[in-house]
Amino acid sequence: MTTVLAGLTFNWHFQCAPASADMVSGHLVQPLVTMVTELHRQQEELYRLLTNKDKEIGDLKSQGVRVSRKHLETPLFDKSVFKDGMLASKGFVDVMQASCGEAFNRDGQRLYEDIAIKLAWLCHETQTQVESDKESLEEDETVEGSGLRTVETGQSWLNRVPLSLQSGQGASISPRKSPGKSPGKSPQKSAGSSTDPSPVKVGSQEPV
Repeated sequence: MTTVLAGLTFNWHFQCAPASADMVSGHLVQPLVTMVTELHRQQEELYRLLTNKDKEIGDLKSQGVRVSRKHLETPLFDKSVFKDGMLASKGFVDVMQASCGEAFNRDGQRLYEDIAIKLAWLCHETQTQVESDKESLEEDETVEGSGLRTVETGQSWLNRVPLSLQSGQGASISPRKSPGKSPGKSPQKSAGSSTDPSPVKVGSQEPV
């Protein structure tokens, strides 16, 4: 590639090599498949919102509300009719002819960027968890001879699930009683049964 910057000629020579399967999968195939899934999820959410809007408009019409202009009134939304109409429209043929030319417009580029960032974050969190579990397992192996219990599932000590929840036998363990419901005498009764002599009431003594 040759260009001129500030009156000087610059030449760049690129030597390309086939990308590995992991790179193609991580930077192209997986993000594109995720984009299709996300766009389908957004489409279904829009279908749901349109259906709810029709219900809201129908409720307003039942109360006598009418649109101010006739051209603003829309028919009820039908998902099957909408899909069939989109496939039979001229726009569908234009998309087939344009191939991948309109795939990455501004909104598509932004969605690809968001998906790439999210996938990188999820991979980083998974790698961090794997490294943490590996370190915890190594620490448990070093203290195995000291009588401490080692980690069997590879989880760290901080996020271990209680055995009662792991085995699903939580009902076999008796619930811990709260301090307020523990059997015992009330404070007033316990004060009366104390070994200390109760104070003598002066007003109740007979004059000598």
